[in-house]
Amino acid sequence: MRERLERSIYRGAVLCGVLMIGAVTLPRFVPHGQGGFAAAANAAIVFLALAALGAIAGLLLLARTVRHFDRLGPTARVVGLMPAVVTIGGLVWLLGWLRF
Repeated sequence: MRERLERSIYRGAVLCGVLMIGAVTLPRFVPHGQGGFAAAANAAIVFLALAALGAIAGLLLLARTVRHFDRLGPTARVVGLMPAVVTIGGLVWLLGWLRF
C-alpha cells in the first residue's frame, strides 16, 4: 500500500511539473500566423489555463501528502510538498511583479 501511495505522489509531482513547464513554454508556440492583440490574448489564455491546472494539481497533491504524511517516506514527503511550494512561490512572485 505504501509503495502504491508513493508512486501516485511521484506521478502527481511529474504531472504538476509538466503543467508548470508547459505554462511557461507553450504560449510562445500558440500564435500561428496571428499578430498583435490576438496573439497576445491566445498566449495569455494558454498560460493561465496551464498554470491554473498545475496549481490545482499541486494543491490536490498537497492535500494527499498531508493526509498520508505519517505513512510516507522522507523522499515522498518532499516530492509531495514541492509543487505546492513552487505554486505559492510563483503566486507571491507574480503578485509582487504586478504590484511594482
